[in-house]
Amino acid sequence: MKIRVTGEGASAKALRHHLASLGYRVAGENADYTVRMEQSEHPGIVLSGMPGKLADNARRLIAELTSGPVAWREMGSARELHVTASADHADAAERGVLRALLQITGHGVKKSWFGRYF
Repeated sequence: MKIRVTGEGASAKALRHHLASLGYRVAGENADYTVRMEQSEHPGIVLSGMPGKLADNARRLIAELTSGPVAWREMGSARELHVTASADHADAAERGVLRALLQITGHGVKKSWFGRYF
């Protein structure tokens, strides 16, 4: 599975590292999912994307991990997510997006031998 993570901040670098250590390809074009992580001066977390599995799971999981506000803006596609977080909420944003990606890609879910072939 290919997941493209863009951004130069610590959260983007940490997310790329976590995904690569779990076996995901995190660079290149034609990714299955794209996440852009940026740091903001404004308090809280802002998620931008279109409703879908990635955005819905990320919104829910980030809201569970943070005590601050989580704003939502619709734009882009269902396979893209843009995350902007302040320094004090960056950890919650990073962990929430990681958990959302792991859930929607089925990482760690064992499939029966029958399901692998049919």
